[in-house]
Amino acid sequence: MCGLCYAHEVYHFVARFVVCFCIGYFFITLFEPSFLSLTQYGTRDYFYPEITETYGLQFYRLSVELVPLTNATATCGDTSVDSPLFGRGEFKGCKVTHHQSAEDPGDRHCDCVAPYGWMHQQSVERGDTEAAAMWRDLRAAGVVMYVFGSLTMVLVVLSTFWLLPDVASKMRRGRSTHPQDLIAAVLFTAAAVLCLVGGLLWRSLGGSARCADLVDARVLFAAPTCEMGRSGIDAMFVTPPLLAVTSLFQWLFVQDRVRHERWKAARIAQLQANQNQPAPQTVGNAAGNPQDDVDDAETAAGSNV
Repeated sequence: MCGLCYAHEVYHFVARFVVCFCIGYFFITLFEPSFLSLTQYGTRDYFYPEITETYGLQFYRLSVELVPLTNATATCGDTSVDSPLFGRGEFKGCKVTHHQSAEDPGDRHCDCVAPYGWMHQQSVERGDTEAAAMWRDLRAAGVVMYVFGSLTMVLVVLSTFWLLPDVASKMRRGRSTHPQDLIAAVLFTAAAVLCLVGGLLWRSLGGSARCADLVDARVLFAAPTCEMGRSGIDAMFVTPPLLAVTSLFQWLFVQDRVRHERWKAARIAQLQANQNQPAPQTVGNAAGNPQDDVDDAETAAGSNV
């Protein structure tokens, strides 16, 4: 009984954990703008303005540091940024922002953003097939992550809100948790596989392998650094292991339930076999009437007289 109570408490903990994780995964993975971040410092007459490119699931973002009174100063418009380092870039929207820091309180940047579909169309109109292919791959990678991330979340929600409460209710009533526990194990395993496959596909289409191409293409830049953003790290190295641990716990629970049911079935079969055994039979007149023995003794005594 205590073991069932302990397992029930563990189930409640897992349910709360999975719900929080599911919500966090949805917002971090599907809405975080920085799946891939490329930060570089452009060189122009010994000035090093910071240039950061961020690749999300839907949008490309470019941030150019505005260094005043230098030959590397960029001009920030409403839909474009013009820099001596890379020329003119067209975007859906640009604006000047202040990046406050202790080292430079007056630090200003020109932040521009555009969806991949728009960037792809602009590249096609310019006849830049290489850039068009890159934007197409990045857009496809975003769609893949949205699809696989949404499916992962749906499977986790189904297991958390539909199956685990039913399993816990059956445990409290002392009933078998089959087949809900088995279905939950399958769904958790499928969620872990979907999450891992989605991350690998995103990495293949537009992940960190793209960083080398981006760094090599910027010959005017110095000290380039390319790293995977927080969402990319979560999608590749955090989320799948957590789901794998959850599914492993569920499979161990199913295995323990099957072992317990087999032991219980064997005990019931043994008890039934003992009840069906015939009663032991008596030998001779051991079960006769004691009065008959007395009468026989008196008759034998009379004969001797």
